[in-house]
Amino acid sequence: MVRDLVEVSIGMVRREKAREVEERAREAARVRVLQALYRALDVDPEDDAPLTPTEGEVQFVSDGGLWRPVFVRRDEEGAQVEAEAPTDEDRRRRAADRQARRDEVGRRYEAGELDEQEIYVELRDESTPTLSIRGPQGTDAMGIDARALQELWGRNPGTKFKTRKLTVREAAKALADEEADALVDMDEVLHVALDRAQNDGILFIDEIDKVVGAGGSSGPDVSREGVQRDLLTLVEGCTVFTKYGDVRTDHVLFLAAGAFHFHKPSELIPELQGRFPVRVALKALDEQDFRRILIEPTNSLVRQYEALLSTEGVGLRFTDDGLDRIAAVAFKANRTTQDIGARRLMTTMERLLEQVSFEAPGLGGQEVVVDAGFVDERLGDAGDDPDLIRYMI
Repeated sequence: MVRDLVEVSIGMVRREKAREVEERAREAARVRVLQALYRALDVDPEDDAPLTPTEGEVQFVSDGGLWRPVFVRRDEEGAQVEAEAPTDEDRRRRAADRQARRDEVGRRYEAGELDEQEIYVELRDESTPTLSIRGPQGTDAMGIDARALQELWGRNPGTKFKTRKLTVREAAKALADEEADALVDMDEVLHVALDRAQNDGILFIDEIDKVVGAGGSSGPDVSREGVQRDLLTLVEGCTVFTKYGDVRTDHVLFLAAGAFHFHKPSELIPELQGRFPVRVALKALDEQDFRRILIEPTNSLVRQYEALLSTEGVGLRFTDDGLDRIAAVAFKANRTTQDIGARRLMTTMERLLEQVSFEAPGLGGQEVVVDAGFVDERLGDAGDDPDLIRYMI
């Protein structure tokens, strides 16, 4: 848990630092994308051609017993012909033309006209396989640095690059990320991240009731008490070794939660109870809570079923009274049978839309409206009968 906390902390700090250098990274990526566009569009095939005669273009010929230099070019047939050497005016004109063509490419790039143009870019190769050594507690706890061993055994520790063919939009994003990584000081990131993990970290231990020993046994439940004592060491404060450095848990905030249907918090070992001095009891979910759970989460059950049936071309729409009726049935089922919380909504929705899901391939282009009448029709009288609801959901 502590190692995961450190990884999360490093990711958060790294993203913060990347946002600070975002503009510089985007500008550096823009320059690299434009260079690739010049090559891809063949904007100026003679970009690198010198504006002064080179050694191969200047030859000396005899003229009345005197040797004079002449400027030669190759014609369309490949033969050398004498030509006039470029003047200063020619050089200025060629430079101006080249800059105008590049400016036009830059304008089109900024306007988004070249987003789908494919170009070749050179990116860092992140797919190099790494040495993996696993033990009972992982490589970190064993004190093994797999990367150091990999380099020791002869792998090239240097950064490798590979050329990829991407669209301009994809290349701009990939290059911006690469430039941001290069601009971010990882030593500072690690220093800040470790400090945050130790002093501002929060660890949430869910379902802690599962480690309570089984009641009525003749002796202690060694396996579950062992888990509690391992957690006690962590909660009391200890040093955890990670590949980024040692992390102390003295100032980490620990939150624990459990249903405690069959056990009580007082059944935990006394030492662990004393480390959680603040206890909060949550109230049971009511009908309004069930309704909110149906529609408010980003991946709510309503949105999931709408997306699922849309793959078959079936529209699914829930009315307000339909949602109220589903929440009422789920709430009553929890009170009548075992209270399993919001999980009851999954079985209720599955039962409600079972027939629609089965018939979906033949309902293409139609819309199914889930209102109170639809819920009563699918769930029948069992939704209100405490003796029958246990057999429905």
